[in-house]
Amino acid sequence: MVAFNSRGSLHLLYRKIARCLPGIGVFLFFFILAISNCSRKDRDTEEIVAIVGDRVITTDEFVRRAEYTIRPPYCRKNSDIEKRIILNSLIAEKLLAFEVGEDNPLANSPAFQAYIRGRKEQVMRHYLFAEQIKGKVTPDSDTFQKTYDLAGRNYHLAYYTGTYSDFQRIDTRTDSFDVIYRKLGGLGEIPERNVSWKSKENPAIHKALFSEPLSVGQIIGPIRVDTDQCLMLKVLGWTDKPAVTGSSVQQRSQEVNDALAREKSEAIWDAYVLKVMKNKRLDFVRDTFEKMVDLMRPMYITSRSRKDNASALNLIEQGEIPSVPVDSILAQIENNTGFSDQAFFTFDGKTWTVMDFMRAHASHPLVFRKRKISNGEFPEQFKFAVADLMRDQILNQEAYKKKIDELPVIREQTDMWGDALMAKYMKHARLESQAVTMKSGKEYIEQGEYIVELLTAYADSLFKKYSPEIQINLPIFEAIKLTCVDMVVLNDHVPYPETVPSFPLITTKSRLDYGRRLE
Repeated sequence: MVAFNSRGSLHLLYRKIARCLPGIGVFLFFFILAISNCSRKDRDTEEIVAIVGDRVITTDEFVRRAEYTIRPPYCRKNSDIEKRIILNSLIAEKLLAFEVGEDNPLANSPAFQAYIRGRKEQVMRHYLFAEQIKGKVTPDSDTFQKTYDLAGRNYHLAYYTGTYSDFQRIDTRTDSFDVIYRKLGGLGEIPERNVSWKSKENPAIHKALFSEPLSVGQIIGPIRVDTDQCLMLKVLGWTDKPAVTGSSVQQRSQEVNDALAREKSEAIWDAYVLKVMKNKRLDFVRDTFEKMVDLMRPMYITSRSRKDNASALNLIEQGEIPSVPVDSILAQIENNTGFSDQAFFTFDGKTWTVMDFMRAHASHPLVFRKRKISNGEFPEQFKFAVADLMRDQILNQEAYKKKIDELPVIREQTDMWGDALMAKYMKHARLESQAVTMKSGKEYIEQGEYIVELLTAYADSLFKKYSPEIQINLPIFEAIKLTCVDMVVLNDHVPYPETVPSFPLITTKSRLDYGRRLE
C-alpha cells in the first residue's frame, strides 16, 4: 500500500534500511576502513606506484584494477612480466585520456558528467561512513568472548514467516509456537533448517542466534527481517564444532572480530543517518506519482533489449555517447506537455518537480530494497527507492559540508573512472578508423589480444611522447603480489555496483623503458 501526504516523519522509513550501510558489501568493508586513513592532503610516496602527469596510480588502485575485475589471458598471473604489462596498461589508459583532452563530445555529454558526479558522490558517501566509524568499531572483550563461544554452533531450527500486521493481531507471548503457525495460515509440517555462524542470514537473525546462549525448545521472535516481514524461530537442537588447532582458533577469532566490527559499524551508521534525516518528510503527489510509476516500471522490471536498458557505462563501452537518461523516459516526459514541471513530491519543505527528480536520477539510478519485484509491488518499492535517493542527497550534502570531495582518495577514485571511460572513448575512435567493431562482456576479453595488437604501435608512441611526465616507484611496484583468481567484485545496494572499471585492453608491452624512477 502506497501512502500519500503522510504526516509521519521521513526518518521512520530509515530505521530499517540504515543498518544496511551505504551499500557496502563484505568485500569492500575493510577497503572502506582503509580509505578512512587517507585524509592527508598529499600522498605518501609509499602509497604511489606511478605518477602520470597530474594523475597518481596508488598501490590500492593497482591491486584493485588487477584483482577486482577479470584480466586478459596475457597478464592473468603474478610474474614480473605480467605485472609490468598491468602497469603499462594502466599508464596507457591515463595517456589515452590525456590524448582525447577535456573538450570532446563525451566530456561534454550531460550523461557522462552526471555519471562521473554520481560515481564521485557514491565514494564520498562511503568515506562519510568510514569517518563516522573510525576508531569506534573495536568490540569489547565480553561481547567477543560470548560470541566466540557460540561461533562453532550449527543450529537446527523450526521457522515460519508472516507479515508484521499478521503478528500484531496474534499474542505471541501466550500462544504456542505451533498455534501461532496455524493462526498465520500455516499448513502441514512446520519448515526446518540449519543455520551456522557462516550462514548468509539476515543480520537480525544472526544476532538473535549468536549473541546469547540459547536452550533447546527456546522460541525466538517475531524478528523483523524486512519492511513488513517477520520471522519466528524455535531451537530444536544444535551441534558444536570447537576450534582446536592454533590456526583454527586464530581464524575463528578473526571472523568473530570482523563480524562484530561490522555489526557495531551498522549501529553507528544507523544512528548517524537517523540523526541527519530527523524530521524530514517525503510527501508524494498522487497523480504525478502514478504517472511516474507507469514510466519507470519498464526501466526496472520489464525485459527489454540491452541497448534500451543500458547504463551510461555500458553505452560508453560500446563506443556510444548516451543522452540523459539513456532510455526513452525523458522523451516521454518532454512529449507530455507540462508534465516535466509538475510537482512530484515535497521533501524537507522543498517541492521537487518531475524534471528535478530526473536530474537527480541521472547521477543516482534508483536502488531497490528488493531484488525481485512484481508489477504489483513496484509502486511501493518505487516509493522506497525514491526515499533512499533523497536520503543519499542529504548524505551528499553532509559530505560536501565536511569537504570530503577535496580529499585525495575521492579525487583519485573520480579520476580513475573518468580516465577509464575517456580512454575507452579514444580507443573506440582509434579502432573505428580501422573498421574494428568492439564487443562487450566476455567477448570483449576474448577480443583483447586482437585489440592490443592493433593498438600497440599507438600505445608505444604515447609512452615516448609522455615519457618526461611519467615516474615509477620501482621498489613499491616490485613488492606488490597479485592473486591469479578470476574475480569480479560488485558492491550491493548502490547506484553503481561495479567496483572498478574493466581492465584496459591497450597494450601487451612488458618493458618499463620510459619515464623515470620516482625518488
